[in-house]
Amino acid sequence: MKKILAFFVMLCFTSVSIMPFDYSLEYLRSLEFPGKAKFERNQPGNQFSFGGFDFGKFHPDLIPEGLLAKMQSEILLLKETPVSELPNPEWDNGNFYFVGHSQGALRALAAAAWIKENEPELYNRLNGVITISGINRGFKVLEGGIPHIRARLDHDFQILYNGAASVQRAASGASLPLLMSAYTLIPAYRDTIQTALSFYASLPYLPDDLSTNLQLFSTLEIMGDYAYIVYAFSDREIVEFNDVVPGSNFINQYLVQSDGTSLLSRVQDGYRTVRRVSWERAFGAPIIPRSNIVREPVYKLVHVPQTSGTLRFGEELPLGYLVSLNNDLFNEMRDNEKRIRETLKALQYILFSAQMIHTARTASLFGLFFGSPGSITDAANAHNYIKNFERQVYDILGSPENDGLIAKESQFFPESMHSNILRGSNLGVYESFSHHSHNGINDNRFTAGSETYLELERMVEAAISQRIRH
Repeated sequence: MKKILAFFVMLCFTSVSIMPFDYSLEYLRSLEFPGKAKFERNQPGNQFSFGGFDFGKFHPDLIPEGLLAKMQSEILLLKETPVSELPNPEWDNGNFYFVGHSQGALRALAAAAWIKENEPELYNRLNGVITISGINRGFKVLEGGIPHIRARLDHDFQILYNGAASVQRAASGASLPLLMSAYTLIPAYRDTIQTALSFYASLPYLPDDLSTNLQLFSTLEIMGDYAYIVYAFSDREIVEFNDVVPGSNFINQYLVQSDGTSLLSRVQDGYRTVRRVSWERAFGAPIIPRSNIVREPVYKLVHVPQTSGTLRFGEELPLGYLVSLNNDLFNEMRDNEKRIRETLKALQYILFSAQMIHTARTASLFGLFFGSPGSITDAANAHNYIKNFERQVYDILGSPENDGLIAKESQFFPESMHSNILRGSNLGVYESFSHHSHNGINDNRFTAGSETYLELERMVEAAISQRIRH
C-alpha cells in the first residue's frame, strides 16, 4: 500500500513538474536547430546565448510549431544544466544572464517572462537580459502582416520584371551590339553583363507566383540565401514568421501584456487585373491608342497591432541593448560585396542602354508599332530602382535607421515600458555601434577587448547590482 501511495505521489510530482511545458520533455530535448541557446565559454560570467535566425538553413517543416517549441526546448536545457557545468560555477553564486542576437533576442526576452511565470527559482537566478541587434518588439518589416509585405515585394518585382522585359525587347537585331558595347566601355563587367543578358533572355516571370519572381534576385546573385523568403511569402502559413510580426499572438502571450493599442493603417493587399487604354507618345504628342492589361494595387484599412503595454516581467529584471546602426545592406555580404555592386552597376548600364534604344526606335516611328514608348518608361523605372536599390530596401525595412536588416525601433523598448536599463560606458537608452553590421556586432562579443565585448562586460557587472530580488 505504501509503495502504491509513493508511486502516486511521484506521479503527481512528475505531472506538476512538466505541466508548464506545452510539449513533451522528450520532444523538447530532441529539438536541434541553428542558433539554439547554450552556455558560452570565454564570455563574462555565465552567458546563456540565444542565436539568431539562420536564413540559409531554414525549412518550415523543421519545427512547425514556431518559436514556442524552440523557446521551451531552450528553457528545458537551461533548467537541466547543473551549476557545476556552468562556464564559471563560482561567479555570482551560480547565477546567469541571457544574451539574445537578432531573432534570438525575442526568444530570450520571452523565455525570461516564461520562467518568471512557470519557474520562479530559475527566474531568481537570472541577472538580466542583454539583446544585440535584436527584434525585441517584432520584425518591423512585417508590420501590417505577411500579406502586406508580400504585396510590397510583388510590386517591386513587377518594376524589375518590366525593366527586364524592356531589355529583352531591345536586345534584338542590330540593337544587341549596342547593349554589348559595355564589353569595351566597362570590361570589368563582361561576365556580369553576359550573365544578366542571358537571364533576361529566358525570364521565367509568372505574375501570380512570387516564388518564381524571387529568382530575379537569386539568378543575379544579389541575394544568395533567398529560399526563406519563398517560404515566408508563399501562401503556406509558417508559424515562425507569424510569431515575429509586431503585436503577434506569441509576443502578446509570452512577452508583452498588450494594452490593446493598434493603429488604423492603409496597407496594400494584393493586386487586381484591369484593362486600360493609353496613348503611345512620341516627342510629347499622343500618337496612337493602345489597350493594355495592367495590374493595379489594392488597398485596405487594417488595425495594425502595436508592441505596447506591460512586459510580463517587471522592473526587477534589468535589460540592456546593444544596437548596430550600420545600415549598409551589402556589409552582411562582404565576401560578395564587390561582385554585387558590379552587378548592379552593369544592370544600370544595360537598362539605360535599353532606354536609349527604345527612344531611338520611337523617334524613327518604327517603335510605335512594337511598344517602344512604354518600354522607355519600364526601363527608366527599373533603372531608377536599381540605382537606389539600398534606399528601396531601407523603405521596406521601415526605418532610415537600421543595421541593414532590422529597424532601430525594433531593437529596444521605450523607458515607458521598462526603465531598469543596463548601460555601458555612455549614458543613453541603448549603446549604438555605427561601424558594426548586423552580424558583426554579435561576432565581436567573442573577441576579448573588442568594443562589443567591453560594453557587454560592463553591462554584465551592472546587472549584479541592478537586479532586484524580493
